[in-house]
Amino acid sequence: MMPTPYPQQTISAANDEVIPHTIVRRVYGLPPSWLRQLGRPDQIKTRRQDHSKPVALYRRRRVEAFIDARQPAYLQMLIRQAKQYRRRRSETCRQVHDLIAWARNVEIVVTTLPQTVAQLAQETSASFRLNCAGENSDRFVLTPKAMVAHVRHTCTNYHQLLSQLQRGPGTTVTYLILKQRVNQVVRERLRQQYGVALAEAHR
Repeated sequence: MMPTPYPQQTISAANDEVIPHTIVRRVYGLPPSWLRQLGRPDQIKTRRQDHSKPVALYRRRRVEAFIDARQPAYLQMLIRQAKQYRRRRSETCRQVHDLIAWARNVEIVVTTLPQTVAQLAQETSASFRLNCAGENSDRFVLTPKAMVAHVRHTCTNYHQLLSQLQRGPGTTVTYLILKQRVNQVVRERLRQQYGVALAEAHR
């Protein structure tokens, strides 16, 4: 069975197809220096959502003809990009590894706690109502888990440790490890000061 030929209108549309510069960069791998050699875009289109940021459009056939005319240099450029990507990835993995190691070993400090469980419970309830600005305050249920969270935020170096984190690979995992470690240290401290029941409930 012979393949169905494309209608002439479809072929013409394909010949005139334009693609945004993001596709030229991500699919074809052209860096900014090559885009400058490619020259001015064939069309400039305004975004519906944001008219202040127009989109540069290039005819796909023009882009591929540009690449074909520079095939040896193009392949060498792609090889360089791949090597650079591997180096960056290796460096990123090392940074993530170091972050996680730091989170697992950094010292967790717990300062002085209220003298009694009743005082801790009162502080926990008041802190929740203050920080939630009245939202869902009527639904608040005092639990050991809530007390652990209150101590984590007010009686440890948790916030100081979080302030050392910068946005980047591994940050979210590091935050979760820190939070888990601080909670464990807090539960142990509560167990020592107030007894087993408070620390064991609601893990």
